[in-house]
Amino acid sequence: MYKREGSKIWWMRYRDKDGVRQRESTLTEDWNEAQKRLRERLQARDNNTLPALRRGQDLTFGEWSDFYLENFSRPPFRAQKTHEVNQRALTHREKNVREHQTR
Repeated sequence: MYKREGSKIWWMRYRDKDGVRQRESTLTEDWNEAQKRLRERLQARDNNTLPALRRGQDLTFGEWSDFYLENFSRPPFRAQKTHEVNQRALTHREKNVREHQTR
Protein backbone atom coordinates (compact mmCIF):
# COMPACT_ATOMS: atom_id res chain seq x y z
CA MET A 1 0.00 0.00 0.00
CA TYR A 2 1.29 3.44 -0.85
CA LYS A 3 0.19 6.95 -1.70
CA ARG A 4 1.27 8.71 -4.85
CA GLU A 5 2.91 12.06 -4.41
CA GLY A 6 0.30 14.77 -3.95
CA SER A 7 -2.56 12.29 -3.52
CA LYS A 8 -4.60 11.27 -0.50
CA ILE A 9 -5.77 8.05 -2.19
CA TRP A 10 -4.18 4.73 -1.26
CA TRP A 11 -2.79 2.59 -4.07
CA MET A 12 -2.22 -1.15 -3.91
CA ARG A 13 0.50 -3.24 -5.42
CA TYR A 14 0.31 -7.02 -5.76
CA ARG A 15 1.19 -9.83 -8.15
CA ASP A 16 -1.43 -11.62 -10.22
CA LYS A 17 -1.64 -15.40 -10.72
CA ASP A 18 1.07 -15.24 -13.43
CA GLY A 19 3.40 -13.25 -11.18
CA VAL A 20 2.89 -9.98 -13.07
CA ARG A 21 2.98 -6.94 -10.82
CA GLN A 22 -0.34 -5.08 -10.70
CA ARG A 23 -0.87 -1.56 -9.42
CA GLU A 24 -4.24 0.06 -9.00
CA SER A 25 -6.02 2.67 -6.99
CA THR A 26 -8.12 1.60 -4.02
CA LEU A 27 -10.29 4.68 -4.69
CA THR A 28 -10.27 5.53 -0.97
CA GLU A 29 -8.36 7.64 1.51
CA ASP A 30 -9.25 5.29 4.37
CA TRP A 31 -6.42 2.89 5.29
CA ASN A 32 -8.75 0.14 6.56
CA GLU A 33 -10.96 0.30 3.46
CA ALA A 34 -7.85 0.22 1.26
CA GLN A 35 -6.60 -2.88 3.10
CA LYS A 36 -10.01 -4.51 2.62
CA ARG A 37 -9.87 -3.88 -1.13
CA LEU A 38 -6.37 -5.33 -1.33
CA ARG A 39 -7.55 -8.46 0.51
CA GLU A 40 -10.45 -8.76 -1.95
CA ARG A 41 -8.00 -8.60 -4.86
CA LEU A 42 -5.71 -11.22 -3.32
CA GLN A 43 -8.63 -13.53 -2.59
CA ALA A 44 -9.93 -13.10 -6.15
CA ARG A 45 -6.45 -13.88 -7.45
CA ASP A 46 -6.29 -17.06 -5.40
CA ASN A 47 -9.81 -18.06 -6.54
CA ASN A 48 -8.98 -17.41 -10.22
CA THR A 49 -11.65 -14.70 -10.43
CA LEU A 50 -9.37 -11.65 -10.51
CA PRO A 51 -9.76 -10.93 -14.25
CA ALA A 52 -13.54 -10.98 -13.90
CA LEU A 53 -13.40 -8.78 -10.82
CA ARG A 54 -11.19 -6.22 -12.53
CA ARG A 55 -13.28 -6.22 -15.73
CA GLY A 56 -16.44 -5.92 -13.65
CA GLN A 57 -15.49 -2.41 -12.63
CA ASP A 58 -15.98 -1.23 -16.20
CA LEU A 59 -19.13 -3.18 -17.10
CA THR A 60 -22.79 -2.27 -16.94
CA PHE A 61 -24.96 -4.58 -14.87
CA GLY A 62 -26.34 -6.21 -18.02
CA GLU A 63 -22.86 -6.87 -19.40
CA TRP A 64 -21.69 -8.19 -16.04
CA SER A 65 -24.68 -10.50 -15.65
CA ASP A 66 -24.17 -11.91 -19.16
CA PHE A 67 -20.50 -12.47 -18.39
CA TYR A 68 -21.38 -14.14 -15.06
CA LEU A 69 -23.97 -16.43 -16.62
CA GLU A 70 -21.55 -17.49 -19.33
CA ASN A 71 -18.45 -17.96 -17.20
CA PHE A 72 -19.34 -18.59 -13.55
CA SER A 73 -22.98 -19.63 -13.31
CA ARG A 74 -22.60 -22.96 -15.10
CA PRO A 75 -21.10 -26.24 -13.95
CA PRO A 76 -18.45 -26.89 -12.69
CA PHE A 77 -18.68 -23.59 -10.77
CA ARG A 78 -22.37 -23.95 -9.97
CA ALA A 79 -24.95 -26.72 -10.18
CA GLN A 80 -27.06 -26.77 -13.36
CA LYS A 81 -30.21 -26.00 -11.35
CA THR A 82 -28.50 -22.97 -9.80
CA HIS A 83 -27.58 -21.76 -13.29
CA GLU A 84 -31.22 -22.12 -14.37
CA VAL A 85 -32.40 -20.13 -11.33
CA ASN A 86 -29.83 -17.42 -12.12
CA GLN A 87 -31.07 -17.24 -15.72
CA ARG A 88 -34.70 -16.90 -14.62
CA ALA A 89 -33.85 -14.22 -12.05
CA LEU A 90 -31.97 -12.12 -14.58
CA THR A 91 -34.68 -12.55 -17.23
CA HIS A 92 -37.25 -11.39 -14.66
CA ARG A 93 -35.08 -8.40 -13.71
CA GLU A 94 -34.57 -7.38 -17.34
CA LYS A 95 -38.34 -7.52 -17.92
CA ASN A 96 -38.94 -5.26 -14.90
CA VAL A 97 -36.29 -2.79 -16.04
CA ARG A 98 -37.84 -2.58 -19.52
CA GLU A 99 -41.32 -2.03 -18.03
CA HIS A 100 -39.98 0.69 -15.75
CA GLN A 101 -38.22 2.45 -18.64
CA THR A 102 -41.40 2.59 -20.75
CA ARG A 103 -43.43 4.29 -18.01
